[in-house]
Amino acid sequence: MNIYKYDKDYNYEIIKIQDIEKIKSLSKDYIYYEKIGDIVKPYFDIDIYEPPLSNTLLKYEKYYTTLFKLIFPNGDIAISSSHKPKVKISFHFIINNYKYKLNELDDFIQKHPILSMDDNIDKTIYKDRPPHYKVNFLGHNKIVLRLIYSHKSHNEKRLKTSCNYHNDLSKHIVTHLI
Repeated sequence: MNIYKYDKDYNYEIIKIQDIEKIKSLSKDYIYYEKIGDIVKPYFDIDIYEPPLSNTLLKYEKYYTTLFKLIFPNGDIAISSSHKPKVKISFHFIINNYKYKLNELDDFIQKHPILSMDDNIDKTIYKDRPPHYKVNFLGHNKIVLRLIYSHKSHNEKRLKTSCNYHNDLSKHIVTHLI
């Protein structure tokens, strides 16, 4: 699997990881992103702007887990978090056992009666990203998403950590691995 290793100036180097579990041991001096392929697992970035308290964290984690199990009944859900103390709750849900073309996933979410109206779901992650979240690949901009166990940025050291599947990080990878 190829991942993008960014320095503090957002210069990147592509590194190849054979064993996904090695992600845990990557240097924390860099931030890492996964290049999103054409075929992806459904993934959702949930941002709730209220201070993260233990009772609200569990409430939102259960709510979205239940919601995604209703929408994707055969889904095996990997959950990670990157909460910002005193500001927001941030969960990432990846639905394993399903795959979509990236544009089909975006269309599905935009047309779904519940998902399309949920303001806590960040709908920009499927196509409209800041420049440093895109890389030029054969003349086309490709979307990248922060890798599990990577910091938010060089200045903001919030770590994206697994809430489940601690020993099977492939569940936290968005691109459908063949």
